[in-house]
Amino acid sequence: MNYATVTNRINSLIEQSTTPKFPTLQKENTSFKPTPPNPWLRTTILPAEPTYISTGRHRQLRYSGLVQVDSFIAANTTSNDPSVDKLVNLFNDYNNRYSVEDGYAIIIDYAYRGGSSQGTDWYMTPVMVRWSAMKVGP
Repeated sequence: MNYATVTNRINSLIEQSTTPKFPTLQKENTSFKPTPPNPWLRTTILPAEPTYISTGRHRQLRYSGLVQVDSFIAANTTSNDPSVDKLVNLFNDYNNRYSVEDGYAIIIDYAYRGGSSQGTDWYMTPVMVRWSAMKVGP
C-alpha cells in the first residue's frame, strides 16, 4: 500500500471542490511559505497498523488511519475558521463512498474537527479524516 495514494485522494477532493473553494493547500514534503493573513491548509497522513480482515491462504489486509487536514487562519482575528466546517462537510458527504486508486479501494469513513491551537502568527484547527483501504482484484 502506497500511503501517498490516500493523501493524493484527499488532496484531490479538496482541490476539485468548487463549492466551497478552499484556501491554498500545502502538500506533504513540499516547500511552502505562508503569507499572513492569507489562510491555508496542510495535509499529513497518520497511518495505523494494518490488520488482517480474512483468514486462510489468501488473507487480506485492511489499511486504515487518518489524514489530518490543518486549517490555518491569521492569529488573533477570529476562532471561527469557515474552512473547518466546510472540510468536515465535504468529507462526511463523501463518507462510505470509495474510489479505486492504484489497485486499492479507498474509503472515507468520516471526518471530525480536532482541538485548535494558537501560534504567534497562526490559529490552526485540524480536521481528522478517517480512511480505510483494501486491495481489489486478484
